[in-house]
Amino acid sequence: MDDTRNERGVSEVLGVVLMVAITVLLAATAASMFLGFQSELGDSSPTMAVNHDFDIEDGSHVLWIGHAGGDTISPDAIRVVVNGADCGGPERGTRFTSAGLGVPVSEISAGWRVELSRTTVCESGDFDLSNARVALVWYSPSGESSQTLWQWRGPTA
Repeated sequence: MDDTRNERGVSEVLGVVLMVAITVLLAATAASMFLGFQSELGDSSPTMAVNHDFDIEDGSHVLWIGHAGGDTISPDAIRVVVNGADCGGPERGTRFTSAGLGVPVSEISAGWRVELSRTTVCESGDFDLSNARVALVWYSPSGESSQTLWQWRGPTA
């Protein structure tokens, strides 16, 4: 028996169907990834340019931290975190708000500046930041995320 069917048409149609299916599958995967990640991003952290100045005054260290530019931030969302500082006595804490460092403001914007010194961080004694790590940390309004905006290490840390 002579089989005169041309099977070429079936191959071409099957190839086109497979290509369309693969394209749809890739598009659906990409869309679900991008749309799914969008809900997980939550609150995005602000952009902030930070300047600092370190000095020694009367044998005690002083570190000034300032907002040089970028987004305006709520003072409730920012903490200055000080780890490894030595006060030669009790510290007032390790996480400070702007108001806790003596700078009560309604918003943190360009020109804002705080001072870490023996009078703002320590209850008594000299303030030594030699082995300290200081960070400016932003906390989202929902409290679900945080972002370190700036870090500084002491001269021997």
